[in-house]
Amino acid sequence: MMSSRPIIIVLILVLLTNGCAHKVDTPVPYDEMGETQISVTQSWTAKGKLLVTAQNTRQSLRFTWRHQVAGEDVITLSDTLGIKALVLHQRDGVLYERQPDQSLSKLQTHQLNKDLRAFASMASQDFARTLTGEVLPASDISSEVRSWQSVGGLDAPKTILLRSADIAVKVVVSHWKLENNAK
Repeated sequence: MMSSRPIIIVLILVLLTNGCAHKVDTPVPYDEMGETQISVTQSWTAKGKLLVTAQNTRQSLRFTWRHQVAGEDVITLSDTLGIKALVLHQRDGVLYERQPDQSLSKLQTHQLNKDLRAFASMASQDFARTLTGEVLPASDISSEVRSWQSVGGLDAPKTILLRSADIAVKVVVSHWKLENNAK
């Protein structure tokens, strides 16, 4: 079990190293983009890095998010060396943690420290929408796409900033892969 488990758990909810340390670009609103945007109505895999800043601490993590339109999402979070990993499964709006024996146990909000509970109150489907650059309805969490990239003729976020009152997460997506059923 990871010693920084609460922060790692939030990163999957946010999603969520080296690429996270650079100066961010000026935000580019999606309506200025010329192509179609990637969405949660497609199956895709996103890989990248997260930088979590909370109470004067910073932690970098790697993530892989495999989104399936018909099925469960599988989110893997690991330390920067890829030695320790936390695997989460999202099924029907519920988030589960994969145990060492490969069984799944429901992730409980009380497992998170108080700074991270705002993220836990957000539906996991909303996190997938945030990762694709969709604007969320009013929430305690704000999201902003700072830069975009082209993936198979679609626009996809490259850098996303997520913020709540006590925590900020910078997501840098280094690789998108569209699955067979994607447009």
